[in-house]
Amino acid sequence: QRLLLVAPAAHREATLGEAALADAERAVALAPSWRSARVVMGDLLEALGRPRGDSSRGALDEPELQGWRVEAVRRVNHNCVLLSLSGAGGDCEVGEVWHVDVVGNVGDESTGAGCPDVYIEPSPASSSSADAVVRSYTPLSSVADYRAGRLELFVKVYPNGRLTPYLAALSSGASLQVSAPVSTLDPAAFTGVLVVAGGSAVTVALQVCEAVLQRHPKRGKVRLVLCNHSLEDVVFVERLEALLSNYSGFRIVHCVATGPLPPRGRKGRAEWFSGRLAAQALGGIEPHLKAVVSGPPGLCKAAVALLGSLGLGGGEAPLVLDDIPGEGVAGAPDHAGSLEAPKFVSADALPGATNGNVKLHMKVTAPIQAKMSADAVDSVAREPLSSPRQSLRCCAPLW
Repeated sequence: QRLLLVAPAAHREATLGEAALADAERAVALAPSWRSARVVMGDLLEALGRPRGDSSRGALDEPELQGWRVEAVRRVNHNCVLLSLSGAGGDCEVGEVWHVDVVGNVGDESTGAGCPDVYIEPSPASSSSADAVVRSYTPLSSVADYRAGRLELFVKVYPNGRLTPYLAALSSGASLQVSAPVSTLDPAAFTGVLVVAGGSAVTVALQVCEAVLQRHPKRGKVRLVLCNHSLEDVVFVERLEALLSNYSGFRIVHCVATGPLPPRGRKGRAEWFSGRLAAQALGGIEPHLKAVVSGPPGLCKAAVALLGSLGLGGGEAPLVLDDIPGEGVAGAPDHAGSLEAPKFVSADALPGATNGNVKLHMKVTAPIQAKMSADAVDSVAREPLSSPRQSLRCCAPLW
């Protein structure tokens, strides 16, 4: 039931019941990209014989899109641009950490296969062959700016992408469809935080760090590890330096994978580390801080593994806001292995079953950096046990 976001194709053919639907709705509420979760939720509802939009949480409603005017497109570095938009804005119920969906009808000149910057679905508003290409962006601007009709989006341009070259080529006066703001996470859950981010995920890092620091300006401990390929990819240094000046509890480490570091007089208050994310860059970070990870898939996977090996994250699995390669569930550690749709068997057929119940006594042989709530424990046996000491391979606890 809780593998809804792991193997949606298998669930289309399954009969899961109302309990699974309740679990799935909680998963949708936690999903960082609500549009993708909406599609998966629709598949589950269809499997249950329900209309795709029949959700008690309203998670399947069509997005509220507005046309925003492009005021300017400014190049930030060799592969990133900053879009300045103006629009109606208006009231919105969203927290300090949020994102929007940007929709572009870009046609079908290229396939976009394998590009990490897009989610593609047929355009419901067009009878042509053009696709609506959708991407979630975390704005640089604030919620107050959005309400006032101002929006700034930082876009990394992928040469073979379907949406990002289109966005970079927009001219002043063009119109762009943008969704209403969507909450990414609740900063009230953090009194301090460790954020590991890479590349264009600096926008997510800025929102999370600023939100926690503003809520806890004196005692909040916020640690940010920013990973970039080269010094040219490091952006918004002035905004980060301002946080260092204004909040004594803020610390930032830049990891630069290749090339030189800035000269001594230009390093500012930040710490600089030459090389990819490694234990040395995380030295001195308090182990009780909860962790948030965002960025390219390879970085997310490396960060989760490294945090687990160092015992960082406050005893919980990191909150991963992007996909991890080879993992169905964001935040699952390497030892979890590949995940498949569960195979349910009748408990009455299991050795030792009494009135449909069976106890499994298990010894965990690998560390699991997560807290498991009572409702996250399923008494589900995948195969009958032939020996009291037979080994089972388990994933990390899920919500």
